Amino acid sequence: MDISTRSRGTWVNEDQRWIGNGGEPIGRNRSIILDRSAFTEADHYPNGFIPSGTPLARNAATGMYVPYARGTQDVNTITRTATGGTFTLTRVGGGTTAAIPATAAGMTAAAVQAAIDALPDVEAGDFVVAGADGGPLTITASPAGNFAAEDVVWTVDAAAATGGTVTDAETTSAGAGRGYLFASIPVDRNSTGDLAAALFWNGEVIAQYLPTMPAANTIDDAFRRDVANHISHV
Repeated sequence: MDISTRSRGTWVNEDQRWIGNGGEPIGRNRSIILDRSAFTEADHYPNGFIPSGTPLARNAATGMYVPYARGTQDVNTITRTATGGTFTLTRVGGGTTAAIPATAAGMTAAAVQAAIDALPDVEAGDFVVAGADGGPLTITASPAGNFAAEDVVWTVDAAAATGGTVTDAETTSAGAGRGYLFASIPVDRNSTGDLAAALFWNGEVIAQYLPTMPAANTIDDAFRRDVANHISHV
């Protein structure tokens, strides 16, 4: 009779060689929740666990974390009910546009594009504005621009608008709160519940030791640029 011990699955030691600075974060790791439905067994946990060092981004709609989506462009939508007056746009962390007409004939893609392009911290081609005269208009971060794949937040000041208002909503998020999964997380294939985890966001990262990811989820210049104040890759 065979009484030998057997196990299912692949067991490995935690591999955190990607963490520089002696394996210690500079700042405290953040407690986060992983959206289990965003991870697939074939791509993200073929060995039964999501590996330490997996690039993550926060889903703006749910607040949960998902695999970083390389190349996702941020889209904001401007909607108008005003019939007169003007409004301005401010990029959070950046500048404020000159006054833009808040009328059906005046709020055009060309007018908003010109106002954004005139900002001192924006170069022509950084954003693309599209839509019919009077809106809704979309403001998309260009994949070739300085804000590619960043989580860009615009605010509207419609105090000078009359007969209604002008509002903004982020309709596609490039993902905010980026970082890396600090410790690997085992995944129960028989469960669909979301997963508690920790986000490494402040420290040195040795990129060559990061786990292998599908091409769509690998880090890129946009990811590095978004966390440049916290993480250096050597």
